[in-house]
Amino acid sequence: MRDRGYTLLELVLVIVIVAILTGIAVQSVTKTGEGQRLDRTMDEMDLLARAIVGDDRLVTGGVRTDFGYVGDVGSLPPTLDALVSNPGGYATWSGPYVSSKFTEYVDDFKTDAWNEPYTYAGGVTISSDGGGNPITRR
Repeated sequence: MRDRGYTLLELVLVIVIVAILTGIAVQSVTKTGEGQRLDRTMDEMDLLARAIVGDDRLVTGGVRTDFGYVGDVGSLPPTLDALVSNPGGYATWSGPYVSSKFTEYVDDFKTDAWNEPYTYAGGVTISSDGGGNPITRR
């Protein structure tokens, strides 16, 4: 009786198939991770925008109750730091306007999911270039 083993061609074919499947799996996981970073960055930018101009979803008795930094101080913040500390000793400043979710780490609210700083220069636009594709929130 003769023992039959695998031929070299069969082994190479199995290795190629496993390599292809591994490549597909790694690519899928990478895209999922990038998608999660994109979603997290967009969510953070929405939270920053609400900190600046308030949340129009917060209503009591039919009246909006949250106007953010702009509603309290009367101007746009000069930097994102103004959302957590009173930049000019304003008596009407009622911050911090950034939720505690961001402030677990000192400057976490100023960086996107790729740990790149948000671009904000005191205007109406916050942007992120961390993912290679610019994301902008007005």
